[in-house]
This record gives sequence, C-alpha cells and structure tokens, in this order.
Amino acid sequence: MIPNIFISSTIADLQYLRDALRDTIIELRYHPVMSEHGEVGYIRPGTAADSCYRTVEQCQMVVLILGKRYGTAGSDGLSVTHKEYRAACGSEIPTITFVEPQVLHYKEVFDSDTDADLWNDFSCMDNPKRTFALLDEISESGTFNAIIPFASIGEAKEKLKLQLADFVGQRLGETIAPISKQIKDILAEIRALRNHIAHKQGDSTEVKRYLVATRYLLSDSVSEYRSLLEKLFDDMDMAVEKICSLPDFGAVIEGSGFSHEMLEEDQMPFLARIRDEQKNKKPEFKHGTVVCAMSGINGSYTVTDQKHLSITQVLYDAFDKDQKSLYSRTKLI
Repeated sequence: MIPNIFISSTIADLQYLRDALRDTIIELRYHPVMSEHGEVGYIRPGTAADSCYRTVEQCQMVVLILGKRYGTAGSDGLSVTHKEYRAACGSEIPTITFVEPQVLHYKEVFDSDTDADLWNDFSCMDNPKRTFALLDEISESGTFNAIIPFASIGEAKEKLKLQLADFVGQRLGETIAPISKQIKDILAEIRALRNHIAHKQGDSTEVKRYLVATRYLLSDSVSEYRSLLEKLFDDMDMAVEKICSLPDFGAVIEGSGFSHEMLEEDQMPFLARIRDEQKNKKPEFKHGTVVCAMSGINGSYTVTDQKHLSITQVLYDAFDKDQKSLYSRTKLI
C-alpha cells in the first residue's frame, strides 16, 4: 500500500510551501492528500471541514505547516488546521510539524511577557495567541512533538525527506508485523505470571502493578523507552519490577546503577556517526566503550560498558514523561 500523507496548513499564505512539499512527496512515490487538489471527498454528511478531519484519520501520516496565519476560528474557537492536528492526534497518526522561523521568534518574545498589550493587536499575525497555544499543544504532546523550523523551500523539502527516511528506517528496525493489542495483553500476563511464580512472596497488588506496567511498556508509542530500559537493566522483567515504584526517569537511571550526563543537540549528528561505526568497531568515550548508541527524530543517547548514559535533553524529557505516565498508572492499583 502506498502511504497517504495529508498536508495540513492555512492555504493562501502557505501555498508556495504546500506545492513544494507535494512535489517532494510525489518524488518519493508517496501519495499527497491536499484539499485544493481535489483529494478530499466532500460528498458525505457534514461540512467540508468535517470531510477534512475524516480524511486525516484515513491517512498514514500528516505534515503540518504553521505560519503567521492561524486561520478562521469556528464556533469552538479553533481553526480548521488546529482541528486537523487534533484529528491526527486522536488517531495516533505520525505528524511532522514545520514552523516558519519568524513565528518561533515571535513566540519567544510572547513567552517572556504573555500579558503584553502588543499581542492584542499584533499586525504581523492574525491570531498570535491561538497560534502559540497550538505550538504549545504540539510540543507538550506525548508523541510526534518535534517542531522543525525551515529557512527556505529547499531546506523544508530536504528536512521532509530526512524525516520520512528516519521514520521508515525506525519502522524497518522494529518487528515487521505489528503486535496486536490482544497479543500484547497475553505477553504481559505471561510476564506477570512468571514474575509471580519466581517471587511467591509478592502479593496480588504487586502482580497487578507488574501487569499494568508491562502492558504499558509493550505499547508501540513507548518502544524507544522500552528498548533503553532493556539496556539499563539487562532484563525487561527486572526492569519492570524495579520501575513500578519510581516516579520519574531520573529515579530510574539512579535505580539502574547508571550515571548520566546531558548532551547538546548539536552533538546528535556525531552520535549518529557513532551508531553507524558500531557495525565495525566499538568507539571509546570518556566514560568507557560505547556498547549502544541511538539517534532518531526525538533525540539521541549512548550507553557505555561503565554503566554511563549520555542523552539529549529532549529525549530525556520524553522518557521522563513515559516514566511518569507508567508510575501514575501503577499508583492507582
């Protein structure tokens, strides 16, 4: 099946970029879906906007572009583009977000003084507060929350190619056939039963927590976190048993016996090279020999044989959110 990629944005001000990204998607032999090219079906109950939201839910990926125009807000105060993004989130559709650099600059100024009168009549944007709220919503999302600035059409096209290549590469590295929810539940129950038999002193509450945590970690949305836990604890069963009571990612690192340091984002290309070099040799770091390196859309990390983790801040924050979500689930038991 050829993937459908929905391009979401306001149209009049961003037509130049929409057309350029459409050409890139076609060049890669994917299928772009754009309302102005007649690729959204309108002969169905509901409004034209409703048709767009349903079409989003039928696509395999969304490319979201944000510029200086938020768009006309509906009765609920949200623009069509904003609701297209929410439709993608609601269906857990991978989303790549491009933002004009000047909009990000305006947002930095806005964040420094959100109550300034300037934003009540800001001629450079039609609805700055709504646009900035959408940016916050994206960055605070649990998945696909990267925001990618672009300085030119050429740069946007190149970054789209890189994002798509990375996404496909990640998927090819995972299990080819996705595990269904039923199979994941069975795997979780088997792990919980095995853990209960191995530790007969554990009460039913502990087993339930173990089961809830295992089900959560078998989710595709936290596959990167699950992979790192296996490296930190050497064994997933041991990892689940320990992290159920740990409130955040910092506590998980400490509980694993690892030390850690934060990496700058500009070190990510270097880490990608380290990952590639592992095929032939194990490069040395100041904290020992690198035994594992991961570099992707959300950030990078390396693990050494001296139990040291080096990780970018963005990825640390993502794993911290994953652990807090796991902890909140097990705490309810």
